[in-house]
This record gives sequence, C-alpha cells and structure tokens, in this order.
Amino acid sequence: MRYLSLLLLLTLALLSTACDQRQNLPPPPPPPVLTPPADGVAVFRYEHSHGNVVAWTRPEAHGIEVSQYIESLDGQHRAQWWGVHPYSTPTYMAAYIPASSMYGNEGVIVQYGIDTTPDKRYGGRRFIWKTRYRWHTHEEPWRLELPVGPVSFEILERFPWEAPGQTLNPRSPEGAGIANTGPVIRPFLGCYQADRGVFREKGLYAFSPHAVAFQWFWEPIAQTGLASFTRQWSWSDGMADGYIANTDLGNGMFLTDGRRPPRKLIPSLSNRLHTVVVIVYADGIGPFPRSWEKRYWRLAGRNFGAFENPDGSVRCEFGEWKLDELTDPQAIALMDGWRTRSSGRSFPPDLEPIPAVLDVQWP
Repeated sequence: MRYLSLLLLLTLALLSTACDQRQNLPPPPPPPVLTPPADGVAVFRYEHSHGNVVAWTRPEAHGIEVSQYIESLDGQHRAQWWGVHPYSTPTYMAAYIPASSMYGNEGVIVQYGIDTTPDKRYGGRRFIWKTRYRWHTHEEPWRLELPVGPVSFEILERFPWEAPGQTLNPRSPEGAGIANTGPVIRPFLGCYQADRGVFREKGLYAFSPHAVAFQWFWEPIAQTGLASFTRQWSWSDGMADGYIANTDLGNGMFLTDGRRPPRKLIPSLSNRLHTVVVIVYADGIGPFPRSWEKRYWRLAGRNFGAFENPDGSVRCEFGEWKLDELTDPQAIALMDGWRTRSSGRSFPPDLEPIPAVLDVQWP
C-alpha cells in the first residue's frame, strides 16, 4: 500500500509538471494571411438570351466585398457599376447586371475590394483589380471578351478617397459613387439581326446609361422626401426628342428605338447615319456631395446607324463619340432655365432645333 501511495504521488507530480510546461508554452502561430487571386476576385459570364452579365465571387476570395467601376481606356471617365456580394456564388446572390450598363464597348472594370471576414483572413487589407474588357456586338450572339490582356492587381494601404487612418467602405452610403468622374460615360452599342423584344429590335441598339447619386436610398436622405435625380435631355439629328429624370443605377436613355416616331427620332433600322447630343445633370441632393454633381455634361455622337443588306442581314455603324463638360455661361443659363422651371415642361418642345450654344463642333 505504501508503494502504491508513493506511485500515485509521483504520477500526480509528473502530471502537474507537464501541465505547468504546457501553460508556459507560447500560443500557436496564427494562420498565414491569405492573399486573394491576382487575376480577379469575381467570375463573369454573359448570357445573351436575357442580355445580362452574371457575376459572383471566386471561392478563394470569399469574404472580400467588392465595389466595381467602369472606366474608359484612357482613365479619364469612370462610373460606378454593380457591386459583388462577398459570399456570392453562381446560385446564391450572384449579380445579374445588364450588359448595357457597361458604359461603352471597350473599357476597364475597376474593382475596389476590402476584407470583411470575421477572422480577417486577408489581413483586413484593401485591394484593387483592373480588368480590361471588350464587347463583340457587331456579331450575334454578342460576345464579351474578358480579360483582355493581364489583370492588374495591387494591395492598397488605403483607398484613394480615404484619409490616413480612415476606413470608408466603398459600398457604404458615404462611399457610394465616390470614385465617379461624372454622371455619364460612353453609350453601349450593339447590333441585332432580328427582333428580340421592346428596345431590342432589329438594327442598332444604343443606350446611354448614367451614374446617379443613389445614396438617396439610405438614411438620412430618404427622410427628406427629395429624390436626387439624374436628368438627361437629348437632341436627335438636331431636333429635341427626349427628356428623362430618374434615380436608379443603370437607368438611362435609349438613343435608338425600334418603334417609329414620335417615340424617338432615330429608329433602330433607318438605312442612314445619325447624330445625337445628350446633356446630363445630376441634382446632387444629399449629405455626400460629389464634385461632378450640379454641373452639365455633354455626350455627342455622329455617323452611327444601321443598314439592311439585300439578304436581310443588318450592318451597324457605331460612329464617333465625345464627352465633355458644358462650360459656356450662355449654355448653362439656358439649361438652368429648363431645369428649374417651376411649372410646365422642364425640357424644350419636341422637334425644336438644338440651340447652337448647346451643339457640338466636330473637327
């Protein structure tokens, strides 16, 4: 019995020593910080049957919340696109984005990403991807080429709009549209060989989307009851024929219409070339003003149209396009008069010629 007692005491002493040693061991190292894929955080697929680009997060980048912008090739014009949910999949919360919202047939998708995982598996860092794309819409079905060339990828200390030490999620109300350069960019152009529905008739498809101050949909702006409209006026072939004002991202103005006048002066299929001038203004109502709001921007196109070949097929010409700011004081005063009219029409009478001060001088 004495030997058993001694053995028990020795065992307890050894266990106590082992426990003390385990308590003194350093904690295990944290798991390595992950870096998301350099070739892009999202997967894109174009579905011609319904005209949407479907986007979802790559599995190896789950937990990164992405705000996307469409940028011109020269980097001069940029407009917010749809975001991607940090845990979206092909069947769960994938984004269905209208192809016509891509602001031009060739450009760059700019993705600002931020680590939103609870365990900060990406180190709580910020990232930027730039992916060049090119649409092939002269052919049918339309085809999206993406990426065109290598994808640019960087790890950022902070987003361009953040002050040192500041965290401003680009998909927050304050960050929405913060990297926009204006309310409009180049139109999306495509060619249909057959009727595919309203606004998708045989001939030239031309749509001018606009960027909006869509932070209005969040508090406290919604409490004011005042929507922050983006307004577009158009003159087709030199004659006034359109005005819209709305607040939704992706909305805009159809520059051609398969339905005949007076709905729109430029039919989808007319066997001739056309010109158009679109003037855009964002109201800028809300607590997060942008430098490009409350200013007039002008989008102009010429030498675009659709022609029917003898065999019934269609040939589309996409023409030339330019975008600038309207700065002439006389032009601004004229537009202000229409925009601020308290009663009656906020746009010129239908078929009224475009004032020379608003027109574009092509080289």
